[in-house]
Amino acid sequence: MMMKSTGYILTCLIIAAVVLSGTPDTAFAQHSKADRLKVKSTATHAVNPDRIGTGFQDWKASNSVLRTFPELQKEHGITIAQILGYDRAKRSVPDFRLSWDNIFHVPIFLEGKPLQHSRSQFAGSASMHDVTVRTFLRATAGLLRIDAEATSFDLTSAITDENGRSHLRYRQLRNGIPVWGKEIVCGLAPDGDLEVVMGRYVPSDLRIAGSHAISAEDALSTAGSHVLAATGSRLAAESASPVHSHEPTSTRCYLDIDEVLHAAYSIELYTESHERWRVFVDAENREILRAYNSTCYDGPEKASAVDLNSQTRSLDTYLHQGSYYLIDAARPMFNASASTFPDQTKGTITTLSANNSDLQNVTHVTSAGNSWSDASAVSAHANLGVVYDYFRNVHGRNSIDGKGGSVIAVVNVTMGGRPMDNAFWNGQIIAFGNGDQYFTPLAGALDVTAHELTHGVTEHTAGLEYRNQSGALNEAFSDIFGAMVDRDDWTLGEDITRVNNDFPNGTMRDMADPHNGGTQGSAAWQPKHMNEYQDLPESEDNGGVHINSGIINHCAYLLSEQIGRDKAEKIFYNTLATKLTRQAQFIDFRLAIIRSAQELYGATEAQACGTACDQVGITDGSGSVDPEDYPEVNGDDRMLFVNTDPVLPAPLWIAVPPATENDHFSSVSFTPVWSRPSISDDGTVAAFVDTDFNIRAIALDGPPNEQVIDNSGVWNSIALSKDQNLLAVTTVLQNPELFVLDISGAAPVATSFDVYTPNYTGEGIPNTAKFPDAIEFSLDSEYLLFDTYNEVDINGYLHGFWDINLMHVWDTDADAFSTGFIERIFPQEPEVNIGNPTFAKNNTSVIAFDVQYPGDATAYVMGLDMQKGDPVMIAEATYGTNGYPTFRGDDKLLSYVRFMQNMYVVFNIGLAADGITPVGDPQGFIAAANAPLWFRTGERPVAITELPAAAESAVLEQNYPNPFNPSTTIRYSLTEGAQVELTIHDVLGRHIATLRSGMLDAGVYSARWNGRDARGHRVPTGTYYSRLTVDGHVYSKQMLLLK
Repeated sequence: MMMKSTGYILTCLIIAAVVLSGTPDTAFAQHSKADRLKVKSTATHAVNPDRIGTGFQDWKASNSVLRTFPELQKEHGITIAQILGYDRAKRSVPDFRLSWDNIFHVPIFLEGKPLQHSRSQFAGSASMHDVTVRTFLRATAGLLRIDAEATSFDLTSAITDENGRSHLRYRQLRNGIPVWGKEIVCGLAPDGDLEVVMGRYVPSDLRIAGSHAISAEDALSTAGSHVLAATGSRLAAESASPVHSHEPTSTRCYLDIDEVLHAAYSIELYTESHERWRVFVDAENREILRAYNSTCYDGPEKASAVDLNSQTRSLDTYLHQGSYYLIDAARPMFNASASTFPDQTKGTITTLSANNSDLQNVTHVTSAGNSWSDASAVSAHANLGVVYDYFRNVHGRNSIDGKGGSVIAVVNVTMGGRPMDNAFWNGQIIAFGNGDQYFTPLAGALDVTAHELTHGVTEHTAGLEYRNQSGALNEAFSDIFGAMVDRDDWTLGEDITRVNNDFPNGTMRDMADPHNGGTQGSAAWQPKHMNEYQDLPESEDNGGVHINSGIINHCAYLLSEQIGRDKAEKIFYNTLATKLTRQAQFIDFRLAIIRSAQELYGATEAQACGTACDQVGITDGSGSVDPEDYPEVNGDDRMLFVNTDPVLPAPLWIAVPPATENDHFSSVSFTPVWSRPSISDDGTVAAFVDTDFNIRAIALDGPPNEQVIDNSGVWNSIALSKDQNLLAVTTVLQNPELFVLDISGAAPVATSFDVYTPNYTGEGIPNTAKFPDAIEFSLDSEYLLFDTYNEVDINGYLHGFWDINLMHVWDTDADAFSTGFIERIFPQEPEVNIGNPTFAKNNTSVIAFDVQYPGDATAYVMGLDMQKGDPVMIAEATYGTNGYPTFRGDDKLLSYVRFMQNMYVVFNIGLAADGITPVGDPQGFIAAANAPLWFRTGERPVAITELPAAAESAVLEQNYPNPFNPSTTIRYSLTEGAQVELTIHDVLGRHIATLRSGMLDAGVYSARWNGRDARGHRVPTGTYYSRLTVDGHVYSKQMLLLK
């Protein structure tokens, strides 16, 4: 079949010093042969091609999983291990469900019945619950994208609710250092089975930038200077008062910014203006990575307040040394033995007064005769008691921290010496201003008091970070419980809001109608649906925490109207206390309330939660980006090419003829390409080497599922055999060898072949081959067509040149690797460079390649029928660049690249029936494109001619199961007696096995195929066809074998 070369003499090796050189473009920089020479390394590397085979098999298996589970197809960025892990979970975990994070591409919610079993005799043991969770984390490390050596999870709390369910909260550590805000919460049933895992964390392979080089004290000083510059307020002096009793803290952590973990210090500090700031300082260069005011104000500066009632309230006070204090020691949380009155009490509700100061002059509110004239203090003290009782009686929560910690309020607070039109929680106290332009004194409103205290509850449960969506959730939960405590209506602050242009309805917020009589941008207005979501910078309301909370508020209202407040409040508290984590997003809220409802009440309430979320636009698909559509009509020609237009970000594109409209083009990959890709014969798979010299694979017939197959960083080029059973690779090392892998079996097998100078004239010819570059399999997968860079020393001067050869790498009859025997394509003329060879699509004797002659300013694309004769010049190319010829699917047209008008342009030229003779003039096809590659998506017709089948003669059913492993059943029926043959074929039409042959009577029959060929060898994973021939009529069904 292959043409044998004739004699070869040494003098033919003398060539021009300049070889296929040129100036590379930015989008496909290493396009010329000279450029590719520059990256060749003389270093010694351990090359392990077996990893490629395993990686490619896993990738093919992941592709099959994607087709089985369409819900994965929209998840860009998930890894092979995650896809396969998902498949295992779906097959082994009853009712398994998962939701993904769209940034880090890791699960944020996993649910199953159960995810992990626990031994019942240990039910209720926190330590055994921890063992159960860690068993699950180890078993699903691939799906979770975590590596035990890099990532660990530290158990921070374990609680058991009134239903006997346990909730374990973990923080993520990287190298033993906390990753800021990254936590998971694990829910276990009363019998100890793990049923749900949710939260936010980062994958173990996320890159770390910097180290903790500076001290905690240096970081604190840097943070203090930043806050002083930002606010003009100095740090609060250390004090034993109830208002500022905590010192600033400086904690080592990692902070994720733009998908990179930065070594940092997390600083929490308080200013003299009673604000709490969170500042992240780069631990290597002192840069401020992030800073924000984490004081939980009740709305924007002009939008949060309450009025003061004049009603007589029942107060719990405390008599100490002849004076009465607004200290409530009558609640169950009070710890008398741990309390020293009046300043160091444990388990009390204490109301203080700032005496119209900016918290510089805070004193106890006292009375000599237990009569109280400060109405703000009275209202605050009474309302705090009501809120405390609500959380204890309804939710079983003992104070803000859940452990009986004291609650402190301060009234008569000013801001900058002026009346404060606000109220806030700063992590230690609830502060109430007396109102100004927008509000009357705020301490009189029960819902505002509940709102502020709930900020404290949130801080001690989910710890929702006070920025962006997590901050909006923080605000929403405070509003929700404000409305649950003051449950007469769905408005917030209606008792203290002045009617004016900013608040035309006389209420701060309205959960039933978040627009609240305002217009977008006004103080009263909030969005009520995700289509109104305000994507704000953090400099504006910490990313819209008081604005976008309206969406969650409205969802809470809708749910409560469906199932009642009594059930809704339980669901929301369970969600806050046991489900959400610090950086939860709106989609996490949806998943969490559905889960909570299911646990507490059942399917009806869970469905109501989903409906309420749907009504405000928080759906399971929130934030997801649908993958691009690609033409999938079987047999249509398409072209894969490398984009060289710097305006278009994606390097790899597909064009559909005639390629004259925008919708004729679609991007495939945003990964920079090092070498020309290789595509399987059926057009479903493309593989290429990226500019990091790693191997990647992409699916072309569905979701791209781009994955790194091997990240060794040593690869130069790759070729797929047409049936996807073999892979060939070359390296960037200056080694005259290539590797071929048999990936058809369960365990890939790799071998190396030496690349040498073919010797047809006897001994004594030196091996001039240095390394191979472009490689391509023949249609029968037995041969590799490749080019090789050679060097020869002539009188002390190295001459380099490129030639093309054939290597016999696979013996189909023996089903094994061949000898690696190399045939030179044809005798090479002196000083000629030949490279980038490619086979015709339908004829393994016909090839095309690039040629450059010495002293000729023009390069050429030439064709050759290796069985018949001499090369034929097909078209002119551009000197110094590659033509990258490629045959169209019908071999009636050839495309190639020219450099003209400062850009690369793909040209087309017709071919005669011989496949190498040009017909007509070249025509421009695609501008700013390089390395084109024609392909078709479909199956290659088999040798059997398919005749029209008579509908009444026979029926061939779809095999079952399908996909299958290791065997499947094929059923068929005959309406009358006939000569029957049932055979199995691969995608190239090659006969694999015969299951039945002979005369059969009318009836129903079945045959079982065990996934083996006629010689009893197991066939590899892939697509196969059952073919039923009945009296000359042919029926066919596609089957998928998965291993």
